[in-house]
Amino acid sequence: MGGLDEYRLYVGRGAYVDGLRVETADGVLFDEARPADGARIEARGWTVSAD
Repeated sequence: MGGLDEYRLYVGRGAYVDGLRVETADGVLFDEARPADGARIEARGWTVSAD
């Protein structure tokens, strides 16, 4: 990878996220659909997409 100047090219690029779920072979560790898990998420700096 390049230096810090190269990373500046990617600032502001985003990802579409419509749900968060973390699983292992043993089961679900986190699922934002579960109220207790969903309450732990704070999406700082995120914005809702029009599309």
